[in-house]
Amino acid sequence: MKKIKFTKTNLKALPFPETGEYSVGDKETTSLLLRVRSSGVKTFIVRRKVDKRAVTVSIGVFPDYSLEDARVEAAQVYANIAKGINPNARKRADELLKTKLQEVFDEYLRVRRRKDGKALKELTKKDYRKALEDTCSDWMDRPLVDITKERVKKRYQKGVLKSVARTNNAFRVLRAVFNFAQNEYEDGSGNPLFPINPVDALKGKWHGVEPKETYLDTETIPRWYEAVKTLENPINRAYLLFLLHTGCRSTEARLLQIADVDLKKRSFTLKDPKNRRDVTLPLPTPIMELLKPIIKRSKLYIFEGDNGPISRPTKAIRKVSKVINHNWSLHDLRRTFATLAERDISAYSLKFLINHKSAGDVTGNYIRMDFDELEKATNKVSNRILRIVEQGKKAKVVSFKDRAG
Repeated sequence: MKKIKFTKTNLKALPFPETGEYSVGDKETTSLLLRVRSSGVKTFIVRRKVDKRAVTVSIGVFPDYSLEDARVEAAQVYANIAKGINPNARKRADELLKTKLQEVFDEYLRVRRRKDGKALKELTKKDYRKALEDTCSDWMDRPLVDITKERVKKRYQKGVLKSVARTNNAFRVLRAVFNFAQNEYEDGSGNPLFPINPVDALKGKWHGVEPKETYLDTETIPRWYEAVKTLENPINRAYLLFLLHTGCRSTEARLLQIADVDLKKRSFTLKDPKNRRDVTLPLPTPIMELLKPIIKRSKLYIFEGDNGPISRPTKAIRKVSKVINHNWSLHDLRRTFATLAERDISAYSLKFLINHKSAGDVTGNYIRMDFDELEKATNKVSNRILRIVEQGKKAKVVSFKDRAG
C-alpha cells in the first residue's frame, strides 16, 4: 500500500477515482489510512487484525475531522486493538446498551415460542402488553440498563398495595424480558450485555396470591339469572348465559364465529383454545334456542359488537352485581358450571366439556368421549341450572306470601 506524509495539503490533493476506492497510509502514524471513494468522500480509517481477522475502524471524514484529531484517535484505536479489543464490536455493544425496554419487549414477543414450538397467541401477547404497561408504562421508553434492582423493589412494593395479582403478573413478564435480553444481547467477546436480571431482587419477597374459589351458589344463581335477563343488551344477555350453561372460557366464547356454530348438529367448535387443540362441544338446548335469533343478525361473530367481537361486558357485570348485592367475575361462571356438573356427570365428561388438558393423567389421555354422551352430560348440567332457577322463583313466591300473611 502506498504511504505518504499526511498533511492537509497532500490529503486535499488526492484525486477521487472514477469508480471504486483506494487507500493510502500515513508515514508518521501506524495503521492510519485515508480511504478515498469515487463518491467524493475521504475517510480516516484504521485497519488492523483482531484475533487474526482484519478489522476496519472508521474515525472521521476529512476535512471535517482534522488530521491532528485523526492521529490521536488512531493511536487510541491501535492501543485497544493491541489489547484484543475490537472497537467496532465495542461500538455496537455501546449502542445496544441504549436499547429501550419497549424495543426488547417487542422483540421478545416476536420471537418467543411456547414449549410446543408454536408462536404465542395474539391474545397472550395482548395480556403480556397489558400486564407490563399497566404497571411499568413509564419504563417502556427507558434503556434497559436504567431499570435497576432498587427501582424494581420500589415499584413492586408500590404495586402490591393496589393489586398483588396484577403486580406479580407484570414483574413475571419483566423477568422473562430480561432473561431474553441476557441470552440475546452480547458484547464482542460473547459476554451478556445485561448480566443482571433486576427482578431477581424480588427473590423471597413475592407476595402470595390465594387462588380464587368463588362461584355462584344455589341461592345466588336464581337472582343472578333473573338480573341477567333484565339487561338491555341482548348480546350481553346471551353471552353471560352461554358462559354459565357451557362453562366455556370467557375469551374463547367472545371469539366464537358464526361458522363455529352448527345448529343442525347442535354443536360449537373452539378454534385454537388455551390448550391449542380445536374441540367441538355440544350446545345445551336452552342456549341453542337463545342463539338462533342472534345468529340471524350477526355478520361474523356470535357475540358481536360494533367493531368485531364484544369486549368484556364490565358495565353489565357491575349492574348485575349491584342488583343481586354480590360481586362476581366471568370466571366464576366457569367454576359454577364445573361445581354443578361434578354432581351429575363423570369427571372425564366434565374434563371434556370444559376442555381441560389431561396432563399427567394417563387414563384420561386414552379416553375418547362419544358426542351423544357429551350432549347428554351438558344437558344434565343445563337442566340442573334451570331447576335451581325455578326453585328460586318458587321460594321467592312462598316467602312473599308468608310476609303478606
